[in-house]
Amino acid sequence: KGILAESNGAGKITITNNADITTQSQNHIIQFPTTPESHGIQAINSSTGASGGITIDHTGGTITTSAYNSSAIRAESSASTGDINISSTNALLNVNGIDSDGIVAVHTTAMNETSTANINITTRGGSIKVLDAPIANLLNKNIYSHGIEASIRGVNSGDINIIVDKTEISVGTHLDGKAPLSHAIDARIDNLGSGNIDIKNSGKLTTAGATSSLIFADNQGSGGVTITNSGELSMLGRSIAA
Repeated sequence: KGILAESNGAGKITITNNADITTQSQNHIIQFPTTPESHGIQAINSSTGASGGITIDHTGGTITTSAYNSSAIRAESSASTGDINISSTNALLNVNGIDSDGIVAVHTTAMNETSTANINITTRGGSIKVLDAPIANLLNKNIYSHGIEASIRGVNSGDINIIVDKTEISVGTHLDGKAPLSHAIDARIDNLGSGNIDIKNSGKLTTAGATSSLIFADNQGSGGVTITNSGELSMLGRSIAA
């Protein structure tokens, strides 16, 4: 991993980076008993109580990752309070490998607990390119590899807010349509959530592959979904699915 910050308490995790980061592993597909995660920036709050949240601010630098499950920027929390805030400004994010995202934020509420935590992701300028490792090419797979992914799981009243401001996001396009289940923007709230999903895009989104969308929003809870697009969309799969 390039940068890793972890907490199991109420404190706030803050990461600010404007430098280049490159991570690499020889393994690009899932292997047991271990999987070779190699994220560029990763923040984890494993507390189930209140927290100050997670803030990651990446500006200007290039992040390149090459391994299975190795995202450029990843944040995950199980705290009952404390938002996940990620911003990427005029940056280049390049990821290579199955189940590897440009930016991913996941909040998972612990069993028998409730949460009020939002996920806020903002990109301004720059690009996110989700490619494939050579071995993944041979398998014709770029599965579950998204440009931006946000997910809320469990009993949580928090919202997902994604703003893509003139960022170019491309996913699996060099595979000539053989990159299934890989979205440029992916947002999900499961059936126990009550928050809303709001996505605003003015960037250029390109994707390829069966059942792959440029913008995918799935709110199985009681909240709503709002998608506002003014950007260029180009795909071999689907454009918008909500």
